[in-house]
Amino acid sequence: MNKYRDIIFGISVWVESHNRLTFRDEETKATRLLTTDKINEIIFKYEALEKYIADVEENTNMGC
Repeated sequence: MNKYRDIIFGISVWVESHNRLTFRDEETKATRLLTTDKINEIIFKYEALEKYIADVEENTNMGC
C-alpha cells in the first residue's frame, strides 16, 4: 500500500499515512474506511490504468 500513499483517486479516495484507504462523501463530508474487497478493486483498476497509459505512451511516443 505504500506505493499508493498520498495518491488522490478520482473518487475522493486516498491512502492515509497508516495505510488505510478512506472514502470521503463530498456531499456529507463524511469519511469511512473501505473494505478490503473495495480496496483491491480500486488498486486493480488503478494498475490497469497505469499499464494502459504506459502502453499508449510507448506506442505513440507521447512519453518522450
